[in-house]
Amino acid sequence: MLVRVVKKFAEVGFKNCLLVAKNRFNNFFAHRSLKKKSGANLDFLTDEFQEKFKIKDFEKYFENLSQKDFNFAKQYLKNFECQKAEIICQAEELLKDVHQVLGFGKLKKLSGTDLSWHQDVTVSNGFFDNFSFYKDIKFSAANAANLDIDIKADIKVPWHFSRFHHTTILGLAYQFTGNEKYAEKAQKEILDWIEKNPFLIGINWLCPMEAAIRSLNWIYFFYFFKNSKTISLNFWRQFTAILYQHLIYLENNWEIYDSKTNNHYLSDLLGYFYLSYFFDFKKELLWCFNEFLNELDKQIFEEGTSYEGSTSYHALVTEIVQHFLLLAQELNLEVDRKYLEKFKAMKTFLINTKFVKIGDDDSGQIVLGLKLNIKSPNENSIFYKDFGLSIFSSDKLHLTLRQGAYKKNQSSGHFHNDISSITLSLNEIPVIIDPGSYVYTASAYWRNYFRSINVHNTFFIENIVPIELSNNLFYLNLQEGHDSEIFESNNFYYKKFGLISKRKIDIQENIILIHDQWINLQNRDNNFTGCWNFTFAPEISLIKEGNDWQIIYKNKLLAHLKSDLKFEKIDGYVSLMYGQKQKCLRLFAKEEICLHLLDTISFRVIIIPSAWHFCLK
Repeated sequence: MLVRVVKKFAEVGFKNCLLVAKNRFNNFFAHRSLKKKSGANLDFLTDEFQEKFKIKDFEKYFENLSQKDFNFAKQYLKNFECQKAEIICQAEELLKDVHQVLGFGKLKKLSGTDLSWHQDVTVSNGFFDNFSFYKDIKFSAANAANLDIDIKADIKVPWHFSRFHHTTILGLAYQFTGNEKYAEKAQKEILDWIEKNPFLIGINWLCPMEAAIRSLNWIYFFYFFKNSKTISLNFWRQFTAILYQHLIYLENNWEIYDSKTNNHYLSDLLGYFYLSYFFDFKKELLWCFNEFLNELDKQIFEEGTSYEGSTSYHALVTEIVQHFLLLAQELNLEVDRKYLEKFKAMKTFLINTKFVKIGDDDSGQIVLGLKLNIKSPNENSIFYKDFGLSIFSSDKLHLTLRQGAYKKNQSSGHFHNDISSITLSLNEIPVIIDPGSYVYTASAYWRNYFRSINVHNTFFIENIVPIELSNNLFYLNLQEGHDSEIFESNNFYYKKFGLISKRKIDIQENIILIHDQWINLQNRDNNFTGCWNFTFAPEISLIKEGNDWQIIYKNKLLAHLKSDLKFEKIDGYVSLMYGQKQKCLRLFAKEEICLHLLDTISFRVIIIPSAWHFCLK
């Protein structure tokens, strides 16, 4: 135990250990105080709020609050003006209680007139704790790792409802039409949530990130509906009181665990930043502003990529930064140019990876997602060394190679076992794709299936896991190091078996040449079974042609795959959104390999797009 503590101390560092200790110390006493107030009557919380702010005339207070500029919301509204018809259509479905929930599809509430705030409505008996103090709820990924192959209740479903993206859609529809039916519905939803989720009671107070995102959506709700004639003044009294309790909750529940902060802490800070603005807390607002910038120094590499190793979480963090900059601009808070350059580089990375998923994907959003005018990048080759990704893009071809990249200060929770994995799109049609994530804690089996090396587009040793998939569903024991050459990757995780696997990719006149090597590091024979896998998009079919394969899309030939390996077609799965699993096809090959004294053996895979008639030399 002592050895583990000393090792952790050395890894995290003295300064970060002090930060974690301070956070835990403060939280311990704060939670004891908060527990006394948990489940408090809403009237009590409202009276306490008015006393705290010395509000004698709430109507006057509300009038002053309504006169805030909220320019960030005005700018956000403009982003969706071109989608007016689509937004109104979604709002009409919400009036009928039909919600689009992640990749689970359109879900309708099950009973009565209330949303299932504590229930995964996609499975039977999908109920979560709605009566315990949030710190007494025992829920963790480690416990969930004992689940079998069946899908159990997924906490992300009720959490998604409780983020209140739907009231933002109703708010946009209200702004576009002025129809009070949207205001009436939105008010009803929030009142029901407040009633069914007493302060600090139940799963919707379990995760600070969820409270932060809910706060932001509620502040947008305030702007969209503050002039509504349907919403009562008494509702606004209750609303501002519970919003203030969200601020209190966040400042006593920062998601700082082992100093490896991630998108959760950024979300906490963003929610607190907007709440401090809403309540005009200048000291807290300035602290939050500076702390957020410190996290950008830590979590975003100079090349503009997120250190969490996931393209989807990079998109989420980019949206977080966008909202942060919108409010900072409104407050005339000067943001150093280097952060603006980082944000620009973050958006460029999104453009360059628009056909790609790398690492985890929970389909998460902060408000309604990031709005970018994304165009196909010009032909170029780019190497994101810190993220670990080489990209080639042109108007007809988009190819990536995942490379090793990790430092000990990075969180490993959203990485996959995907070194040397490729993705390929032709004419903007996804062909060879990353398998995705599907679910997290709802099934340990599927969680580990989708992050395993077996289903990524790489090569590996049969029955040998280079990076162990432990009972901790949000941890990988990654090694420090970086690949240094574009389109060359090395899997050093096989060193313990006396091997290195090396992949190099060449693109010659749009023909893709994949060179794979097994390198024996031992002064003795090394016998093993090598495996190769390519996972294809669901729309792709495969036809064998001798030892080659035709890659077909909508009955049209896209490309040929040739190799000195003998590939066979097998079934597989991909997840294009969180909660969604689709059947697909995979090409899989095995080769018995015997390497003698420091020997090397090479294999080739060649992909020839059919639209270009070049001869293979």
